[in-house]
Amino acid sequence: MLLNNNLPMLVRENARKNPEKIACLYLENDQVEKDKISYKNLDRKASLVAQALNDFFKDAKGRCVILLFPTGIDFIISFLGCSYAQAIAVPVTWPAHLRNTKELSQLKSIIQETKAEIMLVPSEFNQIKKDVDHDLGINIFDISQVEMIKEGIDELPIYEENTISHLQFTSGSTSTPKGVIIKQASLMHSLYSASSLWNFTEHSISLTWAPHTYAYGLLYCLLLPLYKGALSIIMSSEAFIKSPLCWLNAISKYKVTHSGSSNFAYDYCVSEISENNIQDLDLSCWKSAINGGEPIQQETLIAFSQKYNQYHFKLENFICCYGMSEAAGLIACNTFQNRPNLFHFNKKALRSNTLLLEDQHDRTKTFLGYAHRVPELQITIRDVKTLEVLNHNKVGEIWLTGPTCSCGYWEIETDIYQNNLAHSENYPSIRTGDLGCLYDNQLIVMGRIKELLVIADKNYFPVDIELSAANSYNKLKKGSNAVFVISNGSKDEVVLVQVVLQDVNENEYLSIVHAIHHAVKQEHNLIIDRIVLIENNQLAKTPSGKVQRGLCKKLYISHELEIKYEWRHFKNIG
Repeated sequence: MLLNNNLPMLVRENARKNPEKIACLYLENDQVEKDKISYKNLDRKASLVAQALNDFFKDAKGRCVILLFPTGIDFIISFLGCSYAQAIAVPVTWPAHLRNTKELSQLKSIIQETKAEIMLVPSEFNQIKKDVDHDLGINIFDISQVEMIKEGIDELPIYEENTISHLQFTSGSTSTPKGVIIKQASLMHSLYSASSLWNFTEHSISLTWAPHTYAYGLLYCLLLPLYKGALSIIMSSEAFIKSPLCWLNAISKYKVTHSGSSNFAYDYCVSEISENNIQDLDLSCWKSAINGGEPIQQETLIAFSQKYNQYHFKLENFICCYGMSEAAGLIACNTFQNRPNLFHFNKKALRSNTLLLEDQHDRTKTFLGYAHRVPELQITIRDVKTLEVLNHNKVGEIWLTGPTCSCGYWEIETDIYQNNLAHSENYPSIRTGDLGCLYDNQLIVMGRIKELLVIADKNYFPVDIELSAANSYNKLKKGSNAVFVISNGSKDEVVLVQVVLQDVNENEYLSIVHAIHHAVKQEHNLIIDRIVLIENNQLAKTPSGKVQRGLCKKLYISHELEIKYEWRHFKNIG
């Protein structure tokens, strides 16, 4: 079936209607405009890249093309050029240098998995190419050379719903990264849904520092503005980590309406920005502060909105989102310009998968309710073991089916995609791997099933234990620990790996572990069997800041963690 709307067509249309309008602006920090490109020039350069690909392949349609770029406009040109040629774009992480065994191994693995024959790179690649000690086995094309091509493609090809747009490699927070197949129809439906749910228009201004190798960074920070003919402002994630205030300053300076990140970034802005350094900050323009990508904490939302309320940021500016690469990004979110819906369930009842709604107190756990879902997306809750559909208000695995759902992984078969249990003849069902429920007609997401701690037939959510541990001592950071269960002979043991700050004295270690042990026992009636203290660079995280609990567990078991102090529980302690 032909696709009436597609991204190349819309970009070209915007190039004709508003040729001089800036499509993308790249900031070196919150003050320096390093690069920018108009819609007219973006269309021209993308068509040149498309022509270069067609010259290389004779016909680039359906061919995988590796895109190895740092944050910047060259990546956007190259991605769009692939779309113009109907090639399959494969964004990969820009390496610090290719002598890093892990970076080189991941790049080689993706090249081999996709059978790509060409890799598009910026001119900066020459500076790190010397780090490659042998051939990557792929043709390398510097896109600055496209200016030598006399003419780009004139007529855009005909797009079909099943035409593959790109491969979105998963974050790897719970498993090995896999290439999710995103088709043009899924992409367009996802962009349409986000623009509607987030009130994103051609007059909106987007700002991002999220990596373009992640669904949020690519789909909603780069492609959504192109879809609507809006302005996209980009800066590097390194700039944010170095100075989180530069993110807020840029929002204020450029009157940004849409920007966001995962929960940790808002925590970071609360803990790391001194109000003494804030000058002339005005966040009244920021109508959609996207928060997603990891468990969203009520405390974070409140702390951020309280700190920046004097700069005209309100709690209702948050758009809390649930999504995943396999569903082409967004799945559900709260209502635009309304405070997030909160549900407080009794913790003890939850451990037996029972929902008991109460007023908030220290024995309840708070969850966000997502009132709006992507149009035409069907969400069901199924029993984790029997796979039968559960009634509303029952806890189980979240399953999806609808037009944004991916058809699978590239060259990998998995039981995540369940064609035989589809709700629709047109789409497969996707097992999200997330525990949740439909309560009061709202979707509530409770956490990853494979990370759930099941102890004595009771369920414990890792983030609750990690938060209690982090709050137990004043020199521990939130989001800098991981809890998991290991098998020790006939007994399962709960292990907590905790980062300690650099200024922590060795004499404090015992006080720290006793504080953690007491807090978790007091708040969750749970014994931590082992508490492991490490430095910050030892905690495994994805580039977007999500803790990789599975990898932490693997590194601990294989004795690959550099441990500063380890404590083990004895029956006479506690």
